[in-house]
Amino acid sequence: MSRVIVVKFGGNATENRVSRKKILANIITLNKKMPVLVVHGGGPQISKMMKDAGIKPRFVNGLRFTDRKTMEIAEKALAAINSSITKQINIMGGNAFGISCREGGLIVSKRVKELGYVGEVQSMDMRLPALLFSVKIVPVVMPVSSDGKKTTLNMNADTVATELAIAFRAERLVFLTDVPGVKDAGGRVIKSIKTGNIEKMIKTGVVTGGMIPKLKGCAAAIKRGVGSVQISDGTHGISAGAGTTVVK
Repeated sequence: MSRVIVVKFGGNATENRVSRKKILANIITLNKKMPVLVVHGGGPQISKMMKDAGIKPRFVNGLRFTDRKTMEIAEKALAAINSSITKQINIMGGNAFGISCREGGLIVSKRVKELGYVGEVQSMDMRLPALLFSVKIVPVVMPVSSDGKKTTLNMNADTVATELAIAFRAERLVFLTDVPGVKDAGGRVIKSIKTGNIEKMIKTGVVTGGMIPKLKGCAAAIKRGVGSVQISDGTHGISAGAGTTVVK
């Protein structure tokens, strides 16, 4: 399954109609040649629904604290996004099927109690997406899992995408985010970064803030078998030359 491409579809890319259409068209084209798996987030939509319900979003070390009410809202928002992406791919001539991490025991999670109802990966079963790949259907995965019993748990979409890419030893993992890529000191997007240079870039201040854990995650994914990791805002779709590509 090393020819698999995993796309994490999040940030403004899920809401910008022009970018979204380009991205989904690229996914349809790629899926004719190799298996493509999509994982979507929904942070902005969840936060908006929480505010509409009079609940102030709360984050702990960058991760959303999820109490029972927040979990209900998150699942509702994510299900709507999942349905929308799946439906649009199918309307555009592709073949997609929406699932959560619960279906087929795709990801069974262990609850991280300090974050409320948030899960971290405990075990994985790749048979369902592999079955969908075999008939050229794109699995569209929403990051909601369970503890293997009856407790529903929220998951970080970046983590889900990374773990699925590692499990399939994916050729490419694509993160569609709110930034066009990793920028240098002059504000220009760096086209390619070798994993061996990441620590130096952090120490010299070329990479700062939220990009630090993202690049460290890229390096870890490549170390665990992923071919390359691409970071882009999706403005130009998911073509191989867009954004920044992290390689071994």
